[in-house]
Amino acid sequence: NFTFLNLKNEKIDLNKFNKKIKFISFIFSRCPMPNFCPAVILKNQYLINQFKDNPNIEFIIISFDYNYDTPEVLQKAYGSIFDNYENIHFLSSYGFKDNILKLTMEAGLGFSGIDDGDPRDINHTLKSLLLDPDNVLIDNFGGDSWLPKEVELNINSRLKAYGLN
Repeated sequence: NFTFLNLKNEKIDLNKFNKKIKFISFIFSRCPMPNFCPAVILKNQYLINQFKDNPNIEFIIISFDYNYDTPEVLQKAYGSIFDNYENIHFLSSYGFKDNILKLTMEAGLGFSGIDDGDPRDINHTLKSLLLDPDNVLIDNFGGDSWLPKEVELNINSRLKAYGLN
């Protein structure tokens, strides 16, 4: 269980989403690569639209940037995009450096450049994770080449397998 801050500056434990399928992506609000974080947001937006009426899946987007991406920064950058959705959660690691380090280590992700101060030095592994209701990794989608439609089919299959469709 890891704790982060939501856009309302409230502590959120990832265990809050237990018993649901979870699709977790990682971003920087000041990502210098347009085909990385902005693409992840667009792909998640497609997926969220496909599952907006299913309460059994949660989309969680966590910022790596524990120094800069406060809830206010994330709200300003992304909040209005997803105002009408209940199953999307932007989480800030601001003040939770140990949690983001442990989570990304467990997930096989890496990132760097946060403490250097220059946003052009920020770098990270691009990977999204699909977890089952018991937080077991089902699949991961690395790089920037995964297709939202393929992930949609995978999620639909998993929701059906768990009787959550």
